[in-house]
Amino acid sequence: MIFALVLIPLIIGVGAAVDYGRAILERSKLQRGLDQAALTLVRKIKTMSDAEAAAQARLIIAPELSESVNIAGRL
Repeated sequence: MIFALVLIPLIIGVGAAVDYGRAILERSKLQRGLDQAALTLVRKIKTMSDAEAAAQARLIIAPELSESVNIAGRL
């Protein structure tokens, strides 16, 4: 009886820990993509218009973003 009462919060805690770990992993992947875009564009930004820079940033970030969205099941 006590085991059954303890098991439910334990399962909830493990599930929350797994979800939190995946969220942190996804956040770091997205941050890596943003950092990559910023470092790439900082060299080229002087010769680009705002629209060109935004389009280039989207191309750089898109693989990281689409992978994260696919994992979340929103695409």
